[in-house]
Formats: sequence, structure tokens, C-alpha cells
Amino acid sequence: METYHGLLSLRLCNSDSKSEGTYAVLTLEDGKEYVLYRKDTYPADDTFFTPYDAQHLGVRGVIEAEGNNLLVEALILPDGTEICPPETIIEESKEIIYE
Repeated sequence: METYHGLLSLRLCNSDSKSEGTYAVLTLEDGKEYVLYRKDTYPADDTFFTPYDAQHLGVRGVIEAEGNNLLVEALILPDGTEICPPETIIEESKEIIYE
């Protein structure tokens, strides 16, 4: 797992499609961009990243082999504070059976 440093920005992406929404994007110093996402969480409109918009910070995580997505393990603020995403609880659907 590596740490990538850059500017986190929230951007409207995929306009006029089902996946339209605000995405957290990390722009590295060399200009490469990665869409940030948390495990088991759809990246569009994820409010976890909102407080860090327009901040230079570190992101510890794993870049997907294909594409430009980065699975976030932790955000590292300039003062060294580490922010770990909360666990996402996926509720099981309960099936109602009528007799």
C-alpha cells in the first residue's frame, strides 16, 4: 500500500448519465488524476471526502490495475493526522414472504 500526495477536489462527473454525481479526485503533482473511493461505497456523492475539498493531502491506498480509481485506506492531513474512513455497514435485505 502506498501513499499518494496531491490536491483533493470534488468535481461533477459523468453529466447526463446514471452515474452522474460529485466525485472526489486526487490530482498528483505530475498531473495524474485518480477518482477516490471507499470500500463497499459508490464513489458518486460520497460525503466522507467533502471536508477535505481543495486541500493538499496524502492518500494511502491502492490504485486499481485498470483505470484511474484509488481505493482509500486513509487520508493523511498536512499536520500528520490520519483519517480512516468509517466502515460501511451493508444491511442485508429482508425478504417478506406472504402466505
